[in-house]
Amino acid sequence: MSEAPGNRLRMGELGSKMVFSSSRVTYQVKSMERRGLVLRQPGEDDKRVNYAVLTATGLETLREAGPSHVGQIQAIFTDDLDEHELRVLTEVFGRLRNRLLDSAEQETADG
Repeated sequence: MSEAPGNRLRMGELGSKMVFSSSRVTYQVKSMERRGLVLRQPGEDDKRVNYAVLTATGLETLREAGPSHVGQIQAIFTDDLDEHELRVLTEVFGRLRNRLLDSAEQETADG
């Protein structure tokens, strides 16, 4: 959401980006909403559409967590890998990501 215009995304788009089912996105957004990190807003033109909107508190929380989070991910997954291993890992996770996105798109098309 932080990269989207107005820090807001349609719930369905957020689910696709996260490779989450619609029920999982709803659960996560409700949890974040209770903590004041996001708001849910109905669409202005289509009331069937809901948006998740990152609040100022949510954006600040994201900014504060970013450097530590990246450092933890690197320490756990990549710090002791050489360049060849990193290229292989990037290729494998790229293919997995594409497969998950294709699956999510198929789910959306199937209704």
